[in-house]
Amino acid sequence: MLGDFFASDAQVYISGDLRYHDARDVEAAGRGLIDIGHFASEHLIVDVLAGKLTDMLKRKHAEVSVEACMLEEDPFMTI
Repeated sequence: MLGDFFASDAQVYISGDLRYHDARDVEAAGRGLIDIGHFASEHLIVDVLAGKLTDMLKRKHAEVSVEACMLEEDPFMTI
């Protein structure tokens, strides 16, 4: 998707999983980059998806319980 970013007028690219050389390419192009991390970019939608699944199943009168799993933690820490 970086190709689309470079072809656009956008000034900042937001990602959850960037490679070193991609970050250097963005830097060389004089544009901004925000990398929120792979875990954070996926984990923020877990509760939303659980809610949507619950609503969808209720409309189908399915007796199914949907719960977001909150056991997983970001494997990276800031020290």
